[in-house]
Amino acid sequence: MTPKRGKPLRLYISASEGSIGCLLAQNNESEREQAVHYLSRTLNLAELNYSPIEKLCLALYFAATKLRHYMLLSVVQIISETDLIKYMLTRPIIRGRIGKWTMALFEFTFQYMAQKSVKGQALADFLAHHPTQGQEGELEVEIGMTHMEKNYWTMYFVGSSTETRSGAEVVIESPQGQRWQFAFQLDFKCTNNQAEYEAFIIGLEILKEMKATCVLVYGDSQLNELYQKGSDGLLLLCPSTKDIKVIMAESHKGICGAHQSGVKMRWLVRRHGYYWPTSLKNCIEYAKGCIKCQIYDLIQKVPADALHPVAKPWPFIGWAVDIIGKIYPAASNQHSWVLVATDYFTKWVEAESYRSISSTQVVRFFENHIVHRFGIPETITADNGPVFASAETQEYAERMGIKLVHSTPYYPQANGQAEVEVIKGILEKMIEEKPRAWHDFLPEALWATGTSPYALTYGHDVIVPMELKVRSLRVTERPGQEEKDYAQAIAQELEDLEQSRLDAYNLMQA
Repeated sequence: MTPKRGKPLRLYISASEGSIGCLLAQNNESEREQAVHYLSRTLNLAELNYSPIEKLCLALYFAATKLRHYMLLSVVQIISETDLIKYMLTRPIIRGRIGKWTMALFEFTFQYMAQKSVKGQALADFLAHHPTQGQEGELEVEIGMTHMEKNYWTMYFVGSSTETRSGAEVVIESPQGQRWQFAFQLDFKCTNNQAEYEAFIIGLEILKEMKATCVLVYGDSQLNELYQKGSDGLLLLCPSTKDIKVIMAESHKGICGAHQSGVKMRWLVRRHGYYWPTSLKNCIEYAKGCIKCQIYDLIQKVPADALHPVAKPWPFIGWAVDIIGKIYPAASNQHSWVLVATDYFTKWVEAESYRSISSTQVVRFFENHIVHRFGIPETITADNGPVFASAETQEYAERMGIKLVHSTPYYPQANGQAEVEVIKGILEKMIEEKPRAWHDFLPEALWATGTSPYALTYGHDVIVPMELKVRSLRVTERPGQEEKDYAQAIAQELEDLEQSRLDAYNLMQA
């Protein structure tokens, strides 16, 4: 029969293990139920894995797709063994295939009714067990969602929190003008800002399920920034695409950049409070694309003999000293030698350039760069060079109570220290255009090697330029801290420093 407009319709739904079926019916003038249309089809391989209730939801979506022109005109009473309407609308987050079907069915007026008519339900069950052939693949018919006349969706979100409960509300408008409104009660305690974030994220998840690619978002909150909570509980700033480029450039080749590998770059980015999902991949690709790294990177070599690590249990009680040079071409100030000292524990590096190196200059370097800045060390290890084995150097070490240790070619404790090679590599990448200005870049190269040693020395990480260009959380929040809170934070960092030093020592011993 042809249905009458405005009169309620009844949709009987059934699903078997391998097929689905439905019967659309309406009472005639004599109030006797008559069939309007019936449908059935077999399930494909993916749909066979659906749960029983998901198959019933699929049957409802299938019926609405095929019989839309009938069902839009009237209230449709859904008759099945399960309240599908309640199941689909009470899910905490509308996502996946259930979310897709729910969005498509919002234009209909449905009402659930318990099974009473045995005849109608029996026919629906019969259709489910005896599906019509040749209808597979016709399911992908969207209802009022796919043909977009405008090029953007619109989302409005708001979140609020009280002492007793929190909630979020989202309104989504499609390019055709269709609107959907969602309200959620958050089952955890949160602040107003956190509720705003939850509303925003829920809205984005719904839009993602609706396959929206261009969205205009409205909200009355003060959210200007998105953060990711790390595994250690710290908040990490999620930068924009433009800021990501700045961060990678600064961490790799900026003022404090040491042209590190992609893995080390990503570690630095995370260490200084930034996060984005593809950070490791992006950093590796950036490092591989650096021309200077391709030209000047050191060739990885396996040592001829087993390494002999020197473990010192505390910062600045043992130093290794070495000389870089003679450097060609000489700097513009005629300096062609660099004296380098490395702390065994923190890997802190001190260096100074010279025209030539004498015993007097070595003694002055020990005094100004080590003793006056970090106290008297227990040992200083150097090779058998004449400036280190001279009587003047020996006399100074004895007078200050420093044990001067000389390494041998077969026990290279100081020779070939990794930090010396790192400094040479950094300088080579920095001075390509101005090779005779390398002495001006020496302090910058030292800074680039000192981010981790700084933390082991002072208890917190150094502020680097990328944190000022793309303001990290600690740069943003620290100026507004009260003196009491700031002092407490510093004290906590100093307490944590002991554990960090113990961890570093254990790694050296391993």
